[in-house]
Amino acid sequence: MVVPSKIRQMLLLLTCLVVLLPFGEVEGWSAHSELCRRKLLARTCASFIAGATVATPSACVATYYEPSTTTNELPLALRDFTKLAPLGKEKTIDGDGKTLNLSLTELAKRLEEDLSQGHTGQGGYFISADIDETIFRDDCVFVDPTNRVASLSQYRNALRILFDPNQSTVDLLGPIEINEQERTLIATIRSQGVLQLPWKPSVSPYESSIVYSIDDLGLVKEQSQTWSKSATKALQESFTPSFFRAAKEN
Repeated sequence: MVVPSKIRQMLLLLTCLVVLLPFGEVEGWSAHSELCRRKLLARTCASFIAGATVATPSACVATYYEPSTTTNELPLALRDFTKLAPLGKEKTIDGDGKTLNLSLTELAKRLEEDLSQGHTGQGGYFISADIDETIFRDDCVFVDPTNRVASLSQYRNALRILFDPNQSTVDLLGPIEINEQERTLIATIRSQGVLQLPWKPSVSPYESSIVYSIDDLGLVKEQSQTWSKSATKALQESFTPSFFRAAKEN
């Protein structure tokens, strides 16, 4: 990807602003580390910027520089701080509003509907936030390679501001697998689209393996994802304006 110098300067300025914000120390990080949140974010942003080359008059050859450390997932301590916007306070629903003691088969059926078409038909919940809140615990933990949210309401708010539902798709790739012994449900989806950020970054197609852990009352207590693309790749796409990717593909 060839990035004009002015755009590169804007990205550097954005990094500086992130670094200067008074975030404080990262909880749960190594006791031997004195890195605060701003330093961690600065290092992460720097790796994204390093992946872009400056356009020069003599050549327009894109060069990608691999970060010094490549991982498929961000550390859990850092994933708590990679939310791109405030997600609001945690909200709870009266316990009477939950659908309890469903069989794993029935729960899998409901999740298949949520994943493919949404709880009320607005589209798969990963791009529409149309999720059936009655089958998830209010304190359900949602984990993916770049984020971690321990609140159903905050997760739903995050979904509302993530993908543009008019320019994004999600497909369920087959029936959900049921593991009665471990009380888990496993789904695989393929997603692609455009993020609702000012620079309209596009997300290339990728597959997600989703493991739903079910508690004794039949509610989802954890949703854990792994992706077919690395966390570094996903975050680089998030910071790449769509017209840059279109120019590269052409």
